[in-house]
Amino acid sequence: MQQCLIDIFKSLSWDYKTNNPCMFGKRIIIAPLLDVWRSGWVRFSSDGHTKIDDLARPFYVLDGRNVPDYRVSDGAKLDAFFSENQFNGKVFECDYFSVRYYKKGSAHITFKRPELVEKINNLVASHYPGMLPPRV
Repeated sequence: MQQCLIDIFKSLSWDYKTNNPCMFGKRIIIAPLLDVWRSGWVRFSSDGHTKIDDLARPFYVLDGRNVPDYRVSDGAKLDAFFSENQFNGKVFECDYFSVRYYKKGSAHITFKRPELVEKINNLVASHYPGMLPPRV
């Protein structure tokens, strides 16, 4: 579980203001979540599916719940949501975060459970000692 968290943390692009290089905040931006072709064709990427599942897995574990099978995981639900809704402005909601995706392929993920984000930050801090800033 910790390794998938570290992989997500390291893959975040620090080009976005909301992505803090020291910890997970209220919101992060993941890119690319969608595959975008020059012809205008867009699909939910298998890599995006994996990123969403990797991000959700620690939330399930820290919340004491079973991690769902990949066929019914949050990534699979987001894939089905995207197929049905495309770019109609709706936001995908799951138990631990909401996802708003954009035509350029990126997605804004807003966390719903700050106490679990705090625990996740502690896991990141245990892997990278001295990474998190001191609490104020």
